[in-house]
Amino acid sequence: MNSKNIESSKQTFLEKLNEHLKLIEDKTKIKTNKFFTILAICLVLIWTGIYDIYISYLVTIFFPSRWTLREIQKKELDGAKQWLTYWVIFAIFVLIDMISPYLREIVPFYIFLRTIILLWLYLPNFNGAVIVYNTFILEILKHTNNFALLGKNDKNKLLIEVEEILQRRIKNSPSGSMSIPNLVAGNSIVSNASEKKIN
Repeated sequence: MNSKNIESSKQTFLEKLNEHLKLIEDKTKIKTNKFFTILAICLVLIWTGIYDIYISYLVTIFFPSRWTLREIQKKELDGAKQWLTYWVIFAIFVLIDMISPYLREIVPFYIFLRTIILLWLYLPNFNGAVIVYNTFILEILKHTNNFALLGKNDKNKLLIEVEEILQRRIKNSPSGSMSIPNLVAGNSIVSNASEKKIN
């Protein structure tokens, strides 16, 4: 690489860095040098284990809740997906912490890693929560056969189809085998009908 290419790539990097810093400053209303100083001190304290859980919660609750409240006050809720997804993932981490309190001792730097992941989720430069939503959560919702996700019309059609299947089985069954377990014959009726409606 010659010096012109190095200089131009350095200039491009600095321009992108300035764009990211400006975006953080616009979102937080805090000067970037103050924001990164606070963030750096917090990450160092978490890394060293000094009040790590408290500082982690401070960093992962204070700024996101402040930005969430600002987002709610806007008339258009463009960032609702970002913040709702963030808080769901945050709640999953809190649930994991409650279920397995010894995870911090088993996984090295668990609090630090959790904090970094949550920072990636909420910092406006990365919008990680939107990426997680579009990549994972939408895919899970598309492939689920959950009855609750169906619309009212789909639920009614599904129930009518299940009723028709049960009536056919009653007509075709011998006189002594009209009990519910014999009619349903496992859970194939509901699963077959729901697969037809959802797919």
